[in-house]
Amino acid sequence: MRRSPRSITFCIALVSIGAAVALFWAASHSLAAEPAAKAIAFGPYVYDVTPTSAVIRWATATASAPASPDAAAGAPAQTVYEFHEKELTGLKPGSVNAYDVLGNRSPEESGSVTTLPEGAAPFRFIAYGDTRTRADVQQRIVNRVIAEKPLFVVNTGDLVSDGKKVADWEIFMNVNRELMRNTLYMPVLGNHERNGEMFFKIFRGSEEERYKAVKVGDVLLLMLDSEGTNETGDAAARLRYMEKQKAWVEKTLNENANVGYIFPSFHKPLYCVMTSRVPETKVRREFWGDIFERHGVQVVLQGHDHHYHHAAHGGTHYVTCAGGGAPLYEINALQPETVKAVKVEHYLTIDIGGDVAKITATDIDGNEIDQFEIARR
Repeated sequence: MRRSPRSITFCIALVSIGAAVALFWAASHSLAAEPAAKAIAFGPYVYDVTPTSAVIRWATATASAPASPDAAAGAPAQTVYEFHEKELTGLKPGSVNAYDVLGNRSPEESGSVTTLPEGAAPFRFIAYGDTRTRADVQQRIVNRVIAEKPLFVVNTGDLVSDGKKVADWEIFMNVNRELMRNTLYMPVLGNHERNGEMFFKIFRGSEEERYKAVKVGDVLLLMLDSEGTNETGDAAARLRYMEKQKAWVEKTLNENANVGYIFPSFHKPLYCVMTSRVPETKVRREFWGDIFERHGVQVVLQGHDHHYHHAAHGGTHYVTCAGGGAPLYEINALQPETVKAVKVEHYLTIDIGGDVAKITATDIDGNEIDQFEIARR
């Protein structure tokens, strides 16, 4: 459930592109009267979108705090960020809307947001993951993603190298600044997020929101958590958590039996082409069983293994799209289910149509490495 926007001192303007009338939202005091207002440290970025509303967020730096408790001795202090947000309402489905969070027409403080469509409207989204290192490589991928003009982006986890280090998130937000100011960015938790609080501050309403369903027109996205809630090695607690999540997935799929396309996304894959990790994928497949295939799920999006791997089983495609920046892994254990496996940085473009959706894998240089189609359920 969406939290109410915070009461903060700012002015925000929303302009429907192509319209003649500008709509203005303002708090109880104008920033013009408060020249000491803090500058935006990162953002603004699109945080939440529905067919008729959107939430824009940004952060300001407030202070420095000691390094995280598990940091090495002598580690530098970390910046503390305060998050601000405003909900824009009364928008039209599928419309592009310009915004200016501080109302001063500064390019650094403005952007645009496209509301979600209603019904079975066509749209494009992007998926990729494991962006955690090599900022220069990340930036090349991001630049290509921007050029694709997606409605939203799904990241399959491991956004940063260490989710408890604020500095890693600062790099990530800087690399994705131009993308996220105009495009909804929806990640799942990876193991490198380490349940760090910055992930939840940037992308979730609270630390309890670890998995969720998002409906976009005729598409159901399941943003799942393959990591569990603790780092203590409590296997029994983790299993209880995963069983609870699995029951929620079953219930959600039953409730959305008439949706046209379903894309679950989680970090650790169910099929692998790395000798060292094949055994653990078999354990995960045993846990999930036939839940996705039984419900006619077309594509499962995954990360963790730093390459492209497309597997298929029981009518479901399992795509590992984890070439977003982290060093690439070797492919040395092709599976019977393997359709395509390529060691390369890449992203997926998913074009949703009325009866057919097309999935295209593109490498960092713009070359197509794989393409397949799925039919509406």
